[in-house]
Parts: sequence; structure tokens; C-alpha cells
Amino acid sequence: MLDSSSRFMSTLRGRLGHPGFRQTHDRCPKAYLTGSNTRKQVSVLQAIGFDVMVCGVGDWYCGQQITLGFRSQMPTVELAIPGKIHWREQKQSEVELGIVLGEALSEEFVVRLPGCERASIRYPSGIAGTLNWLEPHSVSCPASVVNYSREGICLQSKMTPEIGTEMRFSWTHNDVAHSVHGISSWVIGKSSGTLTGCELINSHGYAISGVEINPTRRSF
Repeated sequence: MLDSSSRFMSTLRGRLGHPGFRQTHDRCPKAYLTGSNTRKQVSVLQAIGFDVMVCGVGDWYCGQQITLGFRSQMPTVELAIPGKIHWREQKQSEVELGIVLGEALSEEFVVRLPGCERASIRYPSGIAGTLNWLEPHSVSCPASVVNYSREGICLQSKMTPEIGTEMRFSWTHNDVAHSVHGISSWVIGKSSGTLTGCELINSHGYAISGVEINPTRRSF
């Protein structure tokens, strides 16, 4: 599926240049989300690299394998990429979904928030657990995940690790112990505690959601 969609895009570019999204009357990029026997139109809020955040209706759930169909400016042309839902937030009658794709989007399908130059989307989280500093000496303290992205997580705690410290964050989900390892890359002190950005080295940040995704940097 990944190879076929890549070949499709190469052919499409050759014929159409950079097709991009087909815009609707409200100028909001649209896509089609397909899972099991369900196909729904969704609005694309953000789309960067392997990450897509959409909004729509339907009984979607974390861990669900889906296919996201991107409509081009040519009404009959659609690029379908397989993916997996890892983040979900109910918004009244609609739901926002975080999706990791099986291959990175080409630039013509990228949708960014104004002024945002990040290489991946950040997803809010509230997972609580324990932060362990492994170097230069062992220290542990309670911590919670503020948000996660493909490459890392942001943790809030009462202690301040030095930049470059090797760290492990551990938590329990459905009575199963989980952990991710990384290196602290930035630290911000606040009155409510310290925010620590951690670049992960053994997995993607999607692991925080409890959804299993292959830790390779290119696909899942």
C-alpha cells in the first residue's frame, strides 16, 4: 500500500505539478477517513510529516487502523495513505483525532497553524507517572506528561534536570507498566514546577497514548 501510494504521487506530480488539497467553500482542507465499513469526510486541522489532526464525526477510537484519503484539486483524484489513530478528544458533537501515517506527507498536503514551523504535531496529555534521571546519579520524582509529539514528550515535575541528562519516564496503563527513555533537551522553570522537553531514543512519543507503533523513524 505504501509503495503504491508513493508511485501514485510521483505520477500525479508529473501530470499535475503540485496538486495540493481541493478547497471547499469554507477553504478548509477536507479528507476522507475510512475504517472497517465506515467512511466519513473530515476537516484537516493540521498535517505535518507523519502527523495529521482531523475533526469530524463518527465512532473512532485510539488504536484503530484507518486509511486517510486526501482529495486533490482534481475532483476525481484521491491519495490514500494507511494510518493509526493514537489521540482522541471529544468536541461537543464532533471529535478531534490524532493520526500517525504510514508515510510522510509531501509538502503540497502540509497544513500548518499560523506561525508554526514544527516538524510534528504536539498532542495534549495528562498521563501521570515517575521521572527517573539516570545520569549523573539516580533521582526520581512524580511527573506528568503535558504533551507528546513524534520525537519526544514534555514533562512537568517539581525538580529540574540539567540539559543532556539521560531520563526514563514510567507509568501504568490498564495495569500494565510502560516506560520511555530519552535525553532532556530543554528546561523551563515555572511557579507550578519545571517543564522538561525530552527527546526520546527508544520509541516515538505516540507510546504515551498506549497505542503500539513501530519505533522506526520512517514508518510504523
